[in-house]
Amino acid sequence: MEKLKKALKTLKRYGFIYLIFIKNCLIRQMEYPANFFLSMLLECCFLGAKLVYTFLISNTNVNLNGLPSDSIFIFTGSFLLMTGFYMAFFYFNFSNIKEYVTDGSLDIFITKPVSLQFMTTLRYVDFSTMIPNFIGGIIILVVGWQKSGVEVSFVKVAGYIGYLISGVVITYSVMLAPQLLNFIIIKGYALGEIADALWDSNSMPMSIYSKPIKIIGTYVFPLFILSNFSSLFVLDKLGAVNIIWGIAAPVLFFFLVRLLWKNIIKKYSSASS
Repeated sequence: MEKLKKALKTLKRYGFIYLIFIKNCLIRQMEYPANFFLSMLLECCFLGAKLVYTFLISNTNVNLNGLPSDSIFIFTGSFLLMTGFYMAFFYFNFSNIKEYVTDGSLDIFITKPVSLQFMTTLRYVDFSTMIPNFIGGIIILVVGWQKSGVEVSFVKVAGYIGYLISGVVITYSVMLAPQLLNFIIIKGYALGEIADALWDSNSMPMSIYSKPIKIIGTYVFPLFILSNFSSLFVLDKLGAVNIIWGIAAPVLFFFLVRLLWKNIIKKYSSASS
């Protein structure tokens, strides 16, 4: 019981700290409204490009390896929601890791009375990229849900949200791992850029890819879990094995990236040393 109380107290403390992070980021971004809205406009342009090919695929009435063409809206909507999460909460934090290592910022973070991983990977929140993707993603998802004739039930909605949460954990774990190589090799950021380049592969149904790519993208470098699993679940196309894997994979990969973090930090030497 004492351990549970301590864990809840720690969770509450970190939740409070994270709210402070969010508040400070919002205040800082609102100090430069022109930059904020310009960034939103740029993100809307990327969003528009994604919607163009979504409508093109839908209008062709092409069967997507067993999936109706209208289901592309569900996949695109899910992908936009996950992109909103990634860009808002993770992308800029992960991209800054190399800078923290080289300019000595990490030395300062180490002195803070909070988890170094928490401080390094969750400190910054970007609202300008989140808002367009969230709004666009929800609208496209609703359109796709209706066009595909998917039943709106508690099981469907709960399962969809559950696999989106699973996708968020996978995003954190899988996209953070390449950036951690910046601690030990000079060109580690290149692997992070490759991982970012592979991100868009998840915007389409995984069924269009060859079997080897599907295996790698599901079980080795599981980017397909991000938005494909939630979409396939509501379309009753996920399969029993992947239903279980979609629950187990986030736990496994979060454990692995946490282990990787601890081992790399042990070998870290101060930028000033």
